[in-house]
Amino acid sequence: MQSSHDGLQTIAGGQDSQPRHPAVMARCPVCGGQAGPACRALLSNHDEREIVTCSGCGTSCYWPVPDAASVARAYPPHYMGGFTARYWPEYWKGRRYAAGLARFRPEGDYLDVGCGVGTMLAGIRDFSRWRPRGLEMSPLAVETGRTLHGADMAPGDVFTAGGTPSSADWILVNNVLEHVPDPKPFLARCADLLRPGGRLHLLVPNGPVDLSPNLRWFSRGVVLKTKHAGHLYFFTARALRLLIERSGLRILSFTTFHIKAAFKAQGWTPGADERFRCEFTSRRVGAAS
Repeated sequence: MQSSHDGLQTIAGGQDSQPRHPAVMARCPVCGGQAGPACRALLSNHDEREIVTCSGCGTSCYWPVPDAASVARAYPPHYMGGFTARYWPEYWKGRRYAAGLARFRPEGDYLDVGCGVGTMLAGIRDFSRWRPRGLEMSPLAVETGRTLHGADMAPGDVFTAGGTPSSADWILVNNVLEHVPDPKPFLARCADLLRPGGRLHLLVPNGPVDLSPNLRWFSRGVVLKTKHAGHLYFFTARALRLLIERSGLRILSFTTFHIKAAFKAQGWTPGADERFRCEFTSRRVGAAS
């Protein structure tokens, strides 16, 4: 993979001190293979942790997987504010997405997992006969979406608020899977929510590309935050295929995009490597927390 994100469509059928060099190889949460130390990274400003990489599927992840409180500290205070600032781009994105849904089926039930403040939901609702609903972990974002758009939104995840089995014709999971502590049951639950013939549209950052700056700087003795806040996993194409197929879904298409972002992450554009180091809160390996 040489892009920064992957898109798939499938069809239904705390801050505790971590060891610097784990004494025991980790068991990969994706394929069950053995995973060994790759680098260390800052989950948040003062939370340095181990990242391991699986020798089987290539997945990298924080190990041990951080708890919910530690992950919450990784998000900057303005994280949700960005969704409101992008109102019109997100609304017109919803309109474009509505056209694609209409080509699939004239109407149906649409579920957006991790919908922000629901602006894209409003675009789909206003430009199609589909019935869009969204899930978001932030109660504040849900309240904002309901007030701003009258969007059908619920606080929670696919387990607590996803609905009944076979209740959705299309599920969008856009840049969410990498935040989920245990991706296997998450995808199995998505499969359970789909009606026969339904679609799951999954977009996930290109893991090796996103982690590459951290690996390069760690080899120079510098520990950095990862590129995106709260990302726990860095998936390869092989890992995603395994996850999808083992959840009972069949892959219909697999595409890559955002080549320019990938070039930056690899340090192939002028000054990109140094800008990454400056932006993502560096610390020398072995420095006191």
